[in-house]
Amino acid sequence: TKSFTCPRPSTVNGRTIGVLDIENTRTDAFNEFDLHLFTTFTGQAAAAIRSALFVRDIESKAARLAILHRIGQTLSTEYDPDVIVEMILAGAKEALDYSRCALLLIDRDDPTVLRIRASLGYGDVGSLRIKVGEGITGRAARSGRPLLVPDVTKDPGYIPGVTGGRCEICAPLHIDGRIVGVLDAESQEMCAYDEGDLDLLSIFAAQASGAIQNARLVSDLEK
Repeated sequence: TKSFTCPRPSTVNGRTIGVLDIENTRTDAFNEFDLHLFTTFTGQAAAAIRSALFVRDIESKAARLAILHRIGQTLSTEYDPDVIVEMILAGAKEALDYSRCALLLIDRDDPTVLRIRASLGYGDVGSLRIKVGEGITGRAARSGRPLLVPDVTKDPGYIPGVTGGRCEICAPLHIDGRIVGVLDAESQEMCAYDEGDLDLLSIFAAQASGAIQNARLVSDLEK
């Protein structure tokens, strides 16, 4: 018995998300008219999927923004630097679903270097130092702009942080117009983050910057 397959990809925003497939044991089961109808139907299916994904993304983003707002309020009332650092990593994991993230700060003794202040899921990277301008986090620190690299294996300047890392996202921390550090996350999945994630990370980085600034002001006053 022979079979005939007539697949057509379903695309969302120009990206193939799946294939709708029909098979029949007869070799003459389908013709060009069937193919035309099938193509039309897959277009409608893709549109329906796109609408469902859009609604889901909006709901997910709203929920994450609500969590970020709550975390931001909590951060604004804390002045212990060590506690703030842990809260930032915990917030990144809860609101942004980052299981591997790190907070890097500009070394006060050597402003050309980023050092890892704390990390989650990165393993033993406490001694890692990154030059400002080098690597993905270093470039973000120099430019002052958030960065998203969908596939780090295609980035010649990538500095490994997570074993098997494939996607990296980071946002600089600004205080009084100065870059004081970078909030970074990595995934072992290629294209794990998108522009929406970059926007949310930038919002959270601004909250983290404010908390760090408050802690430093209190520390300076105490001194």
